[in-house]
Amino acid sequence: MGLGFSDAAEAFVFLSGLTLGWAYGSKISEGSFLLIQKRVLLRALQIYSGYLATVTIVVLMGNWTSLHSFPRYAPDHSTIFAALSLTYQPFGFGILCFYIVVLPFMPILLFLFHRQLWLAVGLSIAFYAAVQISPSFNLPDHNGGVWSFNPFAWQFLIVLGAVVGYRSRVEGKSIPKLKILTLFSLVFVVYVMLINKGDLFMNDGQLHLLQLRADLFSPHSPLISKTDLGPLRLLHSFAVFYLVYQILHVKQTCWLRTFSKPFIVSGRNSLAVYCVGIVLAYCAAVVFAWTGITWVTVVVVPVDACLLQFAIAYWLDHERMRCNSRNVS
Repeated sequence: MGLGFSDAAEAFVFLSGLTLGWAYGSKISEGSFLLIQKRVLLRALQIYSGYLATVTIVVLMGNWTSLHSFPRYAPDHSTIFAALSLTYQPFGFGILCFYIVVLPFMPILLFLFHRQLWLAVGLSIAFYAAVQISPSFNLPDHNGGVWSFNPFAWQFLIVLGAVVGYRSRVEGKSIPKLKILTLFSLVFVVYVMLINKGDLFMNDGQLHLLQLRADLFSPHSPLISKTDLGPLRLLHSFAVFYLVYQILHVKQTCWLRTFSKPFIVSGRNSLAVYCVGIVLAYCAAVVFAWTGITWVTVVVVPVDACLLQFAIAYWLDHERMRCNSRNVS
């Protein structure tokens, strides 16, 4: 869980919703619903294609390397058929499946924003609440379990992101800068970080003073469930978002600096970069299995993987610009 209850997945989903609300919110209000629905369906199809291609590569790797030490992540040929129905979801694939089933409904949601914003939000809250009351309200996977990213719960996060993007673009309303919210967010984020990582720099007595109830912060607690986006996990992600918003709101010029370009280019090619990242994660598992886990491999392998993803993002960006210039000429 990193330094807190939430991690990069929450940021990824929230920003996806924000981007959708910002990019398509005004066009929905202008009557371009069918055009936007077509674009979103095409994007969902692209994600589905990327998911299937990545599943195929991972299956071939699993059969070739015979990763018996990782039975959950060592698929066989039968999983290809499960992948077609999105029920094959080992490590790294859950969020792709989530996007495939949720994205096609986003234009309808944006249309409701234009008509009855709070009705749309209320429906989203109702689905989220139903999951928290009954965690079994989920979709099944091929192993008899459930989806690792419950779409009925995680849709709430992408909807909230879409609300922020829509209101900012269409209504000109930004997130308010309130000192009390900033203070609460800071205190909550620091407190959770101490709960999670306090054992690194605090003794047992000091750490015990911070803990209200041990089971409240247990990884198995429904309050911080990643599968169902537990309430405390959701609250933590909001606190992190708000703090980051305060920083970027003041220093937006940081995105114009050279060091930020690799991240911007990667964002423009997010699907390809993410799918390559999944494959590299399985390759790293193979490397660690063969060489053992040492500080050298722990440092070198992730850095090399990150640089490779940046390189692929730059190459895809270059190819896109070359195709665009060819079409213009």
